Amino acid sequence: MNLRRKKIHPPLHDGEELLESTSGVFDTGRGAFSTWRPCSIYLTDQRLMLSQVRSVVKEFYLDKIANLETVLRPCIAGKKAPQLAIAMHGRENKRYYVAFRNPHIWLRRIAEMIGLDVDRSAAKKT
Repeated sequence: MNLRRKKIHPPLHDGEELLESTSGVFDTGRGAFSTWRPCSIYLTDQRLMLSQVRSVVKEFYLDKIANLETVLRPCIAGKKAPQLAIAMHGRENKRYYVAFRNPHIWLRRIAEMIGLDVDRSAAKKT
């Protein structure tokens, strides 16, 4: 019996290139009822995608990102963890939080890709 898992690839648009992938958790952002959900995280040359099983549950088009920063905030079981905080154009007051290993590296890479000026404090390792 073969117990190896088949590698799942995210759905890509024509000409879109997968650059990075990892696993982590995302905050569902439902206020007092907010929970953390496990996800696969994919960075392409066009989008940042959060996927569960075989469906994309949230996608951020890179050209629509207004701000990025890494923050240290409570995560699963209240333990503080470094997270990527994403703000989208038109919804600058709303932050989406994704926790995974080394978010500061992804922040710098995405900021370079979209020409976003991220100050040193936002991109430092938290």
